[in-house]
Amino acid sequence: MLSRSTIDGRCRTVKTAAYNLSSCLYRLLCRHFRPALGDTWRLANNFSYVAVTLGLLEGNSSEPTGKDIPMKPIRIVIIAKAAQPGFAKTRLIPALGEQGAADLAQRMLTYTLSEALAAKIGPVELCVTPSSTGAVWQTFTIPDEVQYSDQGEGDLGERLTRVTRRVIANDESVLLIGTDCLELTTFHLLQAANTLRHFDSTLIPVTDGGYALLGLNFFHPSLFEFIKWSTNTVLIETMHRLKRLGYSVHSYPSLHDIDEPEDLRWLPKTWGEKEHA
Repeated sequence: MLSRSTIDGRCRTVKTAAYNLSSCLYRLLCRHFRPALGDTWRLANNFSYVAVTLGLLEGNSSEPTGKDIPMKPIRIVIIAKAAQPGFAKTRLIPALGEQGAADLAQRMLTYTLSEALAAKIGPVELCVTPSSTGAVWQTFTIPDEVQYSDQGEGDLGERLTRVTRRVIANDESVLLIGTDCLELTTFHLLQAANTLRHFDSTLIPVTDGGYALLGLNFFHPSLFEFIKWSTNTVLIETMHRLKRLGYSVHSYPSLHDIDEPEDLRWLPKTWGEKEHA
């Protein structure tokens, strides 16, 4: 706000452009983000979160490094659960039953693995739970070039910390993916790998508030510590931490995970829901 003299010499208060912009941003954030975030709403009252949100809306959240980053080998790490009834895709059990959910999990894992191999970016690693020495994995046929590793104990953050630290320490970059997003294709993997030539990190969001891919040229434990996994704040919190650490990041348009019964509509048309009902 500021005062401006009128023709008659009196002053009146007018709204500045900055005020109007702030007001518009507040209304925008309230309209589009408060319903999704519910009790976790805090964006409109925290400038850093507002900045991250606007970056997500734009699809490119920070400036590139300004020069090409020396290319290291890029390892695709697939974080996967064994497709056991009652263990995998448990949120789909009400719609598909335990065996149906497990069968879908197996098919999604096979599909993700084939897309990762087809990209021919670099080593492909299957980071699994339970242990890769368990009987369940002995019946799962994978190509010889795929490497097994164990996720180990702890929550998802601890597991991602271990594998990311190991890959980066081995002088490789990493693309971390799961098996929940069937829209994540070879094209997206190649796109993300190329992005790591110009940015320190890259993300492919999913509409439930998480991410389908996190690509990193570096390791920092704070990216995975004290994250409320499986909530709609995972992506925003991760982006906020990347910004706070000073790393460049490029995000892409959102894809869809298949976690809940209503997500089955995102199955490829060639699969069809009826196969899993």
